[in-house]
Amino acid sequence: MHDYLETINSYPVHSMLGGKVHMAGMQQNPRELNYFLNFLVDKNIKSYVEIGLGQGYLLRFITDELKLTTTGIELNQDERHFGLNIIYGSSDDPSIIAQAPEADLYFIDGDHSYSMVSKDFFNYKDKCTYMAFHDVLGMRNCEGVGAFWKELKSIYTYWEFLEEDTGLGSGIGVIKLK
Repeated sequence: MHDYLETINSYPVHSMLGGKVHMAGMQQNPRELNYFLNFLVDKNIKSYVEIGLGQGYLLRFITDELKLTTTGIELNQDERHFGLNIIYGSSDDPSIIAQAPEADLYFIDGDHSYSMVSKDFFNYKDKCTYMAFHDVLGMRNCEGVGAFWKELKSIYTYWEFLEEDTGLGSGIGVIKLK
């Protein structure tokens, strides 16, 4: 297992999840993200699509550090997205779905309501081999993700990457679709 923690911590990471930045930064817990990154390497993931970028730090990390072919789908433009391959618009817009590429893995981290997480799943599940979800613990206004995750993991082969300190964790879950 490769330890990406030092590299992760060289990027802005939100303080609520164990980082030092209060207003921005990656919204993933560094330990959970480290486990997830090792999963990507282990499964030989070469192409990655992220739905819901925020400031785009995770997509930049995956692009620059893991050298994957990446695409982001994001509602709002942000100057920090410069140089990233991003499709702007709502992830449930048919024209955005049509533009979205096939990829080894889709990472769902947009609207955290049950309705939108399930829509993202159904809209993109045929475009990937693996689908990952952030906030599977359902904490901090992410109850919709947690509820949908419980349903998925009763159907699919899955992996969970969880921080031992649940006060800092949010959970990343991955299912295998094909």
